Amino acid sequence: MRLKHLPVYIFILSIFLLSACIEENTQGMHSPSLFFSKQAGFVYKDTTVKAGTKLKVGIYSSYNGYDLLSNFEIIRKSADNDKELLENIVVDNKYYDVEKTIEKTDYAFDTYYFMITDFGGRTNTDSLCLSLPAGEDSTSTE
Repeated sequence: MRLKHLPVYIFILSIFLLSACIEENTQGMHSPSLFFSKQAGFVYKDTTVKAGTKLKVGIYSSYNGYDLLSNFEIIRKSADNDKELLENIVVDNKYYDVEKTIEKTDYAFDTYYFMITDFGGRTNTDSLCLSLPAGEDSTSTE
């Protein structure tokens, strides 16, 4: 009588093993790429500038070969630890290249986070820190 159910058990076991293999293959997926433009006229590394200075940032991002890009976000964190979502853009594409202008506030430093997310939930983030020159007043109470 017990052999009568053997095909059902084999079927369930094979489904379990197949699903485990599929899961294993997707675990090695890489996050989408995100790079700053290093062309003349663009900022691509931490820098010191006066308050009110506007800088151009070029961002290049691409998918990991598996999941399309879903969202691009820019978040600014100031010296007082306030975080502000400046942009949240729906991408839905393999590539997202954009030029953005960021502005130095009068806080001692501002960190701009640039984040790209794909439909698999993987993210890549890079940041730029803008700081005031030594001796320039700031509203920070560090």
